[in-house]
Amino acid sequence: MIGLKMRQIVLGAFGGVVLTFLCWTLSSTTQVSAQNVSRDITTHEAKALSFEAIAKRYGRNVGLIPLPNDYDPGYYAFEIISPSPSTSIVIGHVAVDRQTGSVWDLAGACHLLISDTLRAMQVRIRIAHGISQIEIRRREQWRPNCDAP
Repeated sequence: MIGLKMRQIVLGAFGGVVLTFLCWTLSSTTQVSAQNVSRDITTHEAKALSFEAIAKRYGRNVGLIPLPNDYDPGYYAFEIISPSPSTSIVIGHVAVDRQTGSVWDLAGACHLLISDTLRAMQVRIRIAHGISQIEIRRREQWRPNCDAP
């Protein structure tokens, strides 16, 4: 809510009503905007988080192909595509938690990916979506479906 203070201004009865209405309209609009913030991260944000998470291991020239939503409904999942035609096309898979932005490597032990630059990006996204630390800790106890697609 916008922190506007009501002041008594001698504008006559009509001016006072307009001032009160204007302040109420600004406050109400701000409250509605804050309530409409989506808690789930977007596909675009999930892809950016995935690129940041795999950059150190695979470099920045890899591709990411989204997998269908039915893979694991709580996660965005991506295939990591090699830029080199001499190797296998699909070189890995990652999943991003839709509610927290946590990034998981789906290969082998299925582990949470962490780096300083990834963490900084996650903090910005989590603040923008109003995601709490409690929610992050609760969700990171669960793993995505780690059977690679």
